[in-house]
Amino acid sequence: MSRSKPALADLGLSPSTLRNYIRAWEVWADLPEATRERLALHHLVTLARVDPVTRGQLAFDAAQGGWAVRQLDEAVQAWLQGLRGPGRGRPVLPKPVKAWGEVFAATRRAGKLHEGLEWPTAQTPAAAGTGTGGDGR
Repeated sequence: MSRSKPALADLGLSPSTLRNYIRAWEVWADLPEATRERLALHHLVTLARVDPVTRGQLAFDAAQGGWAVRQLDEAVQAWLQGLRGPGRGRPVLPKPVKAWGEVFAATRRAGKLHEGLEWPTAQTPAAAGTGTGGDGR
């Protein structure tokens, strides 16, 4: 006679509920006791989205300030958005790089090939031919 293991559904748990419990446990275990006692399950799940250092700071702020989960979620979103920067996570390019990109895009649209045109690079005196070569001669 074989014993079957109960499925999550038999336990009344969905996969996402189980994941949330695991995330909450991992966060809870890393927080000081005074902080974790003041946070609910959904606070802990929300904190799982950030790194441990930020998590500790936000958990402390949420516990001391009596933040609702929504307030904590907004703080986490703001922190994550700060990592990605403006513009849907794309890095902000320096103006000269953007200008060169516009030149290349315009010439492609015009149907011209620029085989000899290259991206600008920082030139050292050796590379510019105004000093000694890179091999020390």
